[in-house]
Amino acid sequence: ELGSLFSIDVGSVPDPEEVLAKADRQLIELSKNQKIDGFAAKQFSELLADDDGTDPFTGILARDGFNVAVRHAFGPAHSGEYPLSVAQVVIHGYDELGSSVGETAQDEVIIGTSVLLRRHFEHLGGVVCRLADSIFAVVMPGVERSVAAKEASQCCMDFSRRAPGWISEEGDGGGSVRLSVGIAALDDSTRAMMSGPETLVKAASQAVLAARAGEGSAVRSFVPRKNAA
Repeated sequence: ELGSLFSIDVGSVPDPEEVLAKADRQLIELSKNQKIDGFAAKQFSELLADDDGTDPFTGILARDGFNVAVRHAFGPAHSGEYPLSVAQVVIHGYDELGSSVGETAQDEVIIGTSVLLRRHFEHLGGVVCRLADSIFAVVMPGVERSVAAKEASQCCMDFSRRAPGWISEEGDGGGSVRLSVGIAALDDSTRAMMSGPETLVKAASQAVLAARAGEGSAVRSFVPRKNAA
C-alpha cells in the first residue's frame, strides 16, 4: 500500500490472508504432532494430583484442569485482588460437519479453534481448556469483562474467516460452523452475587445461550440486571 502511495514498485507481495492461512496450517500440524504448553496452563496443570489434566488431542487443559483453574483463581478475585473473567465457547455445526464432510474436518476445526483461542487469550494470561467435543472455556485472571469481550469478538471474526480453510483447501463447508461465546466476570459489580466458582461458570453458560440466538458467530456478556443498560 505504501509502495503504491509513493509510486514505488515493491515487486510481488503475497496476500496477507494467504500468509495467515499458511501460518494457521503450520500451527495446526504442530499441534497435532506435539503438545504445546502455555505458561499459565502449565502452572495450573501442576496443581492436579493424578495427572496433568490435559486433553490428549489438543494438548490444552481438559475439564478437570478447567475446574482447578477456576477454583484457584476465584478466591483472590472474590477478595478483590483482581477481576476474573471466564469465557465459554461452543462450536455450532460440529456434529453436522462430521456427517456432511467427515471426522477429519471435525478434527481440523477442533485443532484450529484451540490454536485460535490460544492466540487470542494466552497473551492476556488466559488459560484455554477443552470441556467436551465442541466446547471450550477460557479462564482469565486479572482480565476485565470488557477486555475479554473485545478479544472474543476478534476471535469470532477470525474464526469466520479461517474455518473454511481448516475444513478443506477449497474452503467447502466452512460456513456451516460458527462460534458462540459467553463472557462472565467476577468484579465489583458482581462480587456480591458470585458465591462460588459454580456461580461464575453458570453465568457464562447463560451468556452462551444468548450468543447462540444470533445467526452467525457472536459474543454475549453476562451483566447484572441492575447494571444492565
